[in-house]
Amino acid sequence: MSLPNDPNFLWRCELFDNQPSEVLQAVLAQGQSVEYGPGEVVVRQGDTGDRLYVIEEGILEVLALSSDSTEPVPMNRSPL
Repeated sequence: MSLPNDPNFLWRCELFDNQPSEVLQAVLAQGQSVEYGPGEVVVRQGDTGDRLYVIEEGILEVLALSSDSTEPVPMNRSPL
């Protein structure tokens, strides 16, 4: 298991706001850093969810099949 280059990135992540240090340490202990390149698929629609992905750096495009399409289309993004 490899840890992120900067394990402090979880403290800067909104998902983990107001979490005690013990929770963040547990997430880091169970996690691993994985790098994906441009165009690589991280997860496919319909896959069983068995991981939590926290993006440390970069951009992730989310595509999904709509009810009236056979090709994946970009999902609408909400403003941050």
